[in-house]
Amino acid sequence: MVENKIFVVIAVVLIIFVGIIVYLSMLDRNVKKLEKRLEEEQPETEEP
Repeated sequence: MVENKIFVVIAVVLIIFVGIIVYLSMLDRNVKKLEKRLEEEQPETEEP
């Protein structure tokens, strides 16, 4: 009985970690798109 509870806890923790990883990867992708868009709108000026 105790072993079943341990497997449930491990499964829940794994699901949470996978969800966090997916969320962070999606967030990173969106940030990269925004950075690219900002770079296109405001090209960096080179200072002498």
